[in-house]
Parts: sequence; structure tokens; C-alpha cells
Amino acid sequence: MDAGLPIVTTRIRGGVDHLVEGENALFVDPGDARSLAASITTLLGDADLRARMGAANQQRVQIFAPDVVAVEYLQVLQSVVTAKDFR
Repeated sequence: MDAGLPIVTTRIRGGVDHLVEGENALFVDPGDARSLAASITTLLGDADLRARMGAANQQRVQIFAPDVVAVEYLQVLQSVVTAKDFR
């Protein structure tokens, strides 16, 4: 994502939570070689789609930057520690 490339992946794990079909990624079913080949062929034949997805991925990956994630974790930990009903 940080390299500005489109993604072809399956709908498993974090990808499905963070990626939007046609915006960040093209999703294929696990083990579906034809669908994988079709998605790659689509990207190879559509420079505008590749550029849009690549730009969207460079923007999207910023939410995973260490300084962003560290602040979020710290806020969660502080809210747990300062909770009045701490058990």
C-alpha cells in the first residue's frame, strides 16, 4: 500500500476490515486462480484504475503509521487505567 500499488487479495483477516472493493483492492476467493488472473488482467489493462487504487492505498496506509497507532493505543490504555469502575 505504501508503495502506491493496487491490491489483489482475499476477503480474509484485516484486509476485508480495512480495504474497499475497487477503491483499495480487488477481492478474489481463496484458491480461485481464474478470478486472480482476471483481477490482475483488469489492473494491467486499466492504468486509471491502477493509479486511483495506488493513490488511495498510499492515503489509507497512513492510519497504520507507528506514530498514529501508538497514540491510539496510549489513549485506550489511559482510559482503562483511569476508569472509575476498574475491575
